[in-house]
Amino acid sequence: MVKLPREPDLHRLRATEPSLINIGSDQSLHRIYKRGGSYPTLWNAFRRYGPLSRFDHHVIDDRGDPFQQNRGILYAATDLPTAVAEFFQRNQRRVNRTRHQPWLVSFRLANEVRLFNLTDTFCIRVGASMKLVSGPFVHAQAWSRGFYEAYPDIHGLYYLSSLTNRPTIALYERSDTLDVFPGNTRFHRALVDPLMHKALTVIVDEIGYGLV
Repeated sequence: MVKLPREPDLHRLRATEPSLINIGSDQSLHRIYKRGGSYPTLWNAFRRYGPLSRFDHHVIDDRGDPFQQNRGILYAATDLPTAVAEFFQRNQRRVNRTRHQPWLVSFRLANEVRLFNLTDTFCIRVGASMKLVSGPFVHAQAWSRGFYEAYPDIHGLYYLSSLTNRPTIALYERSDTLDVFPGNTRFHRALVDPLMHKALTVIVDEIGYGLV
């Protein structure tokens, strides 16, 4: 049975040449974010409260709890169905178009970023496995912290979604020093907008989610 160590060996990480992939203005990215609820945000804002999600590299406090800090993360997908599947996976796999005012944004980075390529043998070479994308969050978070600390010049992670097996990225806040976000988005609309209904119907049919 393939195992995933709870955390990486930083010495081994630093001694291993990483597999990298560059993502720039030729790649469209998509994400859904909340404009309402208790914690509204912006389409290009890094979430600095954590760790909460799979590859959050935030540190934890003395009690092992997440908290607001300088480290930040932003997730995006290279296709729309993956963006929808990832965002609504904890909502009983139902796309709720009104709760917390979800918006869809599509954009291309203004500048190129360097990402760890977790889709090849790099995971094996550093003692991990592809369970990084399907195993416990706490393990993936510890590995992400290791990547972040061992390779200070890398801007995030490139991996395959455990839901759709399609490319997804996680950007560390250090990528923001490159002014990676464009001034204008390619598409930006609330999910509740009537113009989104047909597209959402097609997407939920593809991924098997409900639509409310």
